Amino acid sequence: MKKILLTAAILAAVPLTSQAVEFSYKGYGSLIGGMSTDQVDFQPNIKYGNGYYDQSFNIDPESRLALQLTAKFTDQVSVVGQLIARGANDWDIDLPWLYLNYQATDSVQIRVGRMKAPYYLFSDFQDVGYALPWISTPSNAYIVPADYINGINVLTSFSTGDIEHSFEVYASVMNDTAESRSPAPDLKIQDSEIYGISLTSTYDWLTTRMTYNEGDVNLKSSALEGLHTAVVAVLGANSPMASDTTLNGTKATFVGFSARGDFEKLFVIAEYNILDWNTYILPHVERAYISAGYSITEKFTPYVTLSKNDDNDASVTTTGIPAVDGGLLAVSKGSNAEGWALGARYDLMPNVALKAEYSSTNYDDKTNDENTLRVGIDFLF
Repeated sequence: MKKILLTAAILAAVPLTSQAVEFSYKGYGSLIGGMSTDQVDFQPNIKYGNGYYDQSFNIDPESRLALQLTAKFTDQVSVVGQLIARGANDWDIDLPWLYLNYQATDSVQIRVGRMKAPYYLFSDFQDVGYALPWISTPSNAYIVPADYINGINVLTSFSTGDIEHSFEVYASVMNDTAESRSPAPDLKIQDSEIYGISLTSTYDWLTTRMTYNEGDVNLKSSALEGLHTAVVAVLGANSPMASDTTLNGTKATFVGFSARGDFEKLFVIAEYNILDWNTYILPHVERAYISAGYSITEKFTPYVTLSKNDDNDASVTTTGIPAVDGGLLAVSKGSNAEGWALGARYDLMPNVALKAEYSSTNYDDKTNDENTLRVGIDFLF
């Protein structure tokens, strides 16, 4: 129903004109298969809980097919929608994008509707595998358990000397679900007001990006609700711990820094992201990676990626009740790990790329080390 109302609102905002509407489309897809080479499963995207690799070769976790449709009403006004089907979602069709685009001036663009949340260096085309140098974005650093916002986004471009800048600001309401496998499956962000800004600057071979986002977030999940019920039963409804475990109106912040250097044959990419829930029961999350690739030929580019998880566990106060304390410790525990990946891309055609990657992540507690082999084909149409 919300998507229907959003569609109606966008169409109502389009000016009536006798001019013919120009329709266009483009699409992309990825067919990726892989398997874990040890006894620990690997989930490459925090949002899709069914999308994980185990010890059997599987093509569903990351494979996807998408179609983007554009209706251009005038040189300034268009409506953009995108349909996507994912193997991780049983190939059900979703509508992740639907927004009105208004080109106010040559340097000012305004979008209103449902859009990709602009958190990362590769946010706008994270799903477009062909546009990525890797088989997927490094999963350790893409940490916000939500993808989409409903609101307004304003993008302006300007220059200072030889440096080109793009400044983005948005205000939105977020309703999204992350089907994480643990410790809080079916995590929902409901009716949460989220705001953010970002600045991307390019000088010759160097591109940098800085972003700050915050909001009053309402978190829901069966695990958190069960934990809250248990805390209330043990400590009472008026206890500070009971208030912390409701997670309604929790102020969350996300800060990201990234840089990309593009040389004649070499690229170097790095991102450093921080997620803080500002609550006593969820960890402070810090993640980073650096990746480099070298084009041996025009078609063949091997790459290496190094990653680091440096979280801080939340400082929870245990209750002495094992069932309650077990739940508190599970949700409060951060991830501390180091990882690496070796991969390669081969451009088979101007719109088709073959990729392969082997990745390994070693955790400090030595209990969940991940080793995964993936191969895939990305294409545009």
